[in-house]
Amino acid sequence: LVEAWVYFNSLPPNNGTTGAFTIFQKGRTLAGNFEMSVNVWQNSGAYQILFQQSTSSGSTAFNYNSTAIPLSSNTWYHIAVSKVSTTVLYYFNDAIYGFSTIPQQTYTGTGVLSIGNSNNGSNATWSGYITNLRFLNGTGNYTGTSTPPISPLTNVANTSLLLTVLSPHKKPLTDLYPESL
Repeated sequence: LVEAWVYFNSLPPNNGTTGAFTIFQKGRTLAGNFEMSVNVWQNSGAYQILFQQSTSSGSTAFNYNSTAIPLSSNTWYHIAVSKVSTTVLYYFNDAIYGFSTIPQQTYTGTGVLSIGNSNNGSNATWSGYITNLRFLNGTGNYTGTSTPPISPLTNVANTSLLLTVLSPHKKPLTDLYPESL
């Protein structure tokens, strides 16, 4: 599972994967391969959550995406991508926006982690804020309908990364829930 609260100052351009705004990318190597990434992109005029996964060798990337999400700038959104076995569910605020059936991959790479930008420079630079980012290794956490959290995310079983940062108001988001979201 990868989830975060995100805020867009501007929206992704209609440039396919090269215009995607990367929320989280894991396993980028010097050879330019990566294990997986979670992005928001514009695809044929529709905004979607994009999950990218490489083969176990990292040689080929596959793109999987949600249905269209109602995205606008200057608004906070909760986005989550939950992968359980070969099923990926896409969450946008309190609703599921589609699913994909994907090949089972085990991510074991030691490449770098990127938040807010693809570290190979091919994706557009994030324009906005990312907070309360959580990566759960081996756990989907959400498997059906879900209500987005209205308080900061916490360390639950299998949390590999939990990142909370200050809001644009220089206060922890704890001080702003739920008014700002």
